[in-house]
Amino acid sequence: MKKKLITACVMPFLAACGQNSSDIFTINDGRIDGLFDFLISQRVDGILMTNASNSALEILERYQSAVPIVLLGAFAPLESSWRINSVSTDNYVGGQLAARYLHDLGHREVAYLGMREGSATHLLRHRGSLDAAAELGMEVETAWNRESHSTTEMGYYL
Repeated sequence: MKKKLITACVMPFLAACGQNSSDIFTINDGRIDGLFDFLISQRVDGILMTNASNSALEILERYQSAVPIVLLGAFAPLESSWRINSVSTDNYVGGQLAARYLHDLGHREVAYLGMREGSATHLLRHRGSLDAAAELGMEVETAWNRESHSTTEMGYYL
């Protein structure tokens, strides 16, 4: 299922890039050292960066004067000394939408799987779903993910 979801999300983007004669590099091995220097040496027009680690802001601040960079899926904190272009989701509203969707399907007792302490995105989604569920008269049982990360295996365990 995971590959189908990624394909459904990425394929329209790749098709649009192909229509505009754009080249795309995808790197998912965690090694960033030298990557930005390489991309800049290839005279790319811009970089779309997805990175959930704290190192993302440091990397952006170092390279954004050389090439336009947009951080995807995360938000730049207000404390940053640089103006950082970012596109992110509203996790609180996402949680509300999920609860409303389940309510519209007729569900009144639901389980929330995977809430994880220390994760701002998990906390916001959870809070949004709980707030909407309370407003709609739904009951929610939360199953906590005690691990430091989320995996498919953990989902089966919960």
